[in-house]
Amino acid sequence: MQEKTNDSNSCETDVVTIPVNTQPVRVIVSISFSQENLEPAAITNLIGLTPTRCYRKGDLNGPSNVPKKQGLWSLSSAHMQSEHSICEHLNWVLDQVAEKKDILLQLLNQGNVITLKCRFGVAHWNTSFLIDSETFSRLADLNLDVSFDIFDEQTDD
Repeated sequence: MQEKTNDSNSCETDVVTIPVNTQPVRVIVSISFSQENLEPAAITNLIGLTPTRCYRKGDLNGPSNVPKKQGLWSLSSAHMQSEHSICEHLNWVLDQVAEKKDILLQLLNQGNVITLKCRFGVAHWNTSFLIDSETFSRLADLNLDVSFDIFDEQTDD
C-alpha cells in the first residue's frame, strides 16, 4: 500500500482494492440412482452409460471399510475443468440423460431415488454462481430436483 502525505486539512488516504475471484474453486455435478438392492450393472445396461462411481449393498467402499447400506450408480462431471461454470457442468450431465426421460421415470417407478447434486468448493465467503433459465427449464423437463453442497475448499476435501 502506498502512503500519501497528508496536510493537516486533508483526510485523504489511499484505498487498495484487492481483486477477489468470486467463482467456485471446484465444481462437480453428479446424477445418482440409489436403492437398497440396486444392481449397478443393470442400471448401466438400462441407461447405456458408464458410471463414474458405483457399488452394491454390502460392498466395502472407502477407507472406513463399512459395508454400504444400499446400492449406488453415479455419473459425474468430475473430468471437467473447474473453470467451467456450474451451468456447463449441469448441462453436461443433463446432456447425458436428456434422451432417457422414459428410463428415468422407469427407474423412479422401480423405487430408485434419483439425486442431482451440485458440489462446489469456495475460497471466499461471498462466492456466487448463476444457473440460467434454460438450464432450469431442462431440469424441470426431466422433473429433477437439485441439491447443493457448498464447502470451504481450504478446510474440506
